[in-house]
Amino acid sequence: MNRKTIIIILISIVSFIVLCGIALYAILYNFFESSPPPDDPGKVEEETESYLEDRYDEEFVAEYDDYEDFTRNLYYLEAYPVENEHLVFQVTKGINIERYYDNYQYHKWGDLGIDETLTNETDELFPDARDIDFDLVSSRNSLLINSYIYLSLEEDAIDWDEEEERIYDLIEFYRDENIYSTIRVYYENIDLMYEMIEEELEEINAPEDVADYQQDIEEDGSVT
Repeated sequence: MNRKTIIIILISIVSFIVLCGIALYAILYNFFESSPPPDDPGKVEEETESYLEDRYDEEFVAEYDDYEDFTRNLYYLEAYPVENEHLVFQVTKGINIERYYDNYQYHKWGDLGIDETLTNETDELFPDARDIDFDLVSSRNSLLINSYIYLSLEEDAIDWDEEEERIYDLIEFYRDENIYSTIRVYYENIDLMYEMIEEELEEINAPEDVADYQQDIEEDGSVT
């Protein structure tokens, strides 16, 4: 038996194994997809509503949509707040692991107009701001807002206790709305800034805690 014949036989064997694997996958996939869900859909809806109400402190209606047991082990649901049935969003729930993902925040703020809502709140706290800017970053289960506030104030006119009070009020607003945020407040005339990244906000429980996040800005724009 020459080399060419051996190669042809090996290719044939590999091709046969691959085809068998594809056929087996299709059979198993169709079997699992046509099987009834592991849990009663009504139970899944109730558990999902409980999760959403605990997370957002609102009442929700969850409606079972589908499930995928073979590859992803997930239930798929649609939900909406009781007070706004038009604000429909998606939720997935793990079948074997109690894990949820939802995009409620993204749909909520998208419908409300996040720029306008946040700008109005920030304008009220910082009426002396030269400029206010936001970056919106969404993920599977949260919404991150990068907030930039630029103030042009003379140092002798600044009451630092008052500054830290209104920064803290902004942090509290984000907490109340379940928004994760990075906040940067720049004092351009005196090369100072406050910077609090998302993880650090959890450590701020009073206005005086904000003082720990004041930093100097060098001439090249770097922070010391």
